[in-house]
Amino acid sequence: MRKYIYILGLVILHALLWAQQPAQFSMFHLNKYAFNPAYGGMDGVITATGVYRSQWQGLPGNPTSVHLNAHAPYYRISGGMGFQGGSDQAGVHRHNYFQLSYNYVTYLTNDLLISAGAFAGVRQRVLDGSRLISPEGVYGGGGVNHNDPILPVSLESGFAPNIGAGLFVAYGAFEGGISVVNALNNKIALNQEIPGGYSLKRAFYLHGEYQILYDDEWEFTPAVLLKTDLSQTQFDVLLNVKYRDNFFGGVSFRGYDQKSIDALTLFGGLRLTPNFTLGYSLI
Repeated sequence: MRKYIYILGLVILHALLWAQQPAQFSMFHLNKYAFNPAYGGMDGVITATGVYRSQWQGLPGNPTSVHLNAHAPYYRISGGMGFQGGSDQAGVHRHNYFQLSYNYVTYLTNDLLISAGAFAGVRQRVLDGSRLISPEGVYGGGGVNHNDPILPVSLESGFAPNIGAGLFVAYGAFEGGISVVNALNNKIALNQEIPGGYSLKRAFYLHGEYQILYDDEWEFTPAVLLKTDLSQTQFDVLLNVKYRDNFFGGVSFRGYDQKSIDALTLFGGLRLTPNFTLGYSLI
């Protein structure tokens, strides 16, 4: 069975976390499984994707993010299976996650496919208290004293379960889906000395795209992705152009509303081998 591997480099001045929660992917059309477990196995082969993002380079503690996933069809159970994991680092904070998924696929007609999937996993929040600095703190000689009973002086971490679900539909040249992440809307508590904890805020995704073929060599794919936690909503609008199934490039726009623009992103890539694709995006 063939394997597809995508390496997507998402770089400087790209928001690390949307609303400090679900990660953003400029080339979301190449990584739909990252936000919808119902997409597992939809490529018909084993697909592995890796994403590395770095922003505000040159600043101490600049945000970085790593995301890995793999999924494949599993015909014996009429669906697909997969996993994903990653780590987001920003200053003294680190957020790690790992989850497994299964999705059931059925054909309502010869042209209409529907997939329903869910994932379950765990999320970890880590705070490195030794790197904190308080106005009244005493530092030096290898010791850390914040002179603040609230602030930790060493690594503090906590875990919480996490689940999500999604639906995916493919009909001819159209495909799209809807999904929810952080469905439990629960918290990760570090310890009793740090108030509040870290809330895993429930968020919803709505995605759609349409493939347009031209002259057997060109493929144009407009796509849209909506993300919302029901208090804040964000749109991604993207146009991808592919030539001879070997080169691709395009532009995406992300903004909250007409008065608040997040980013205009340029991206491109190429298929280095039949099973390996490299992509890169910049703002």
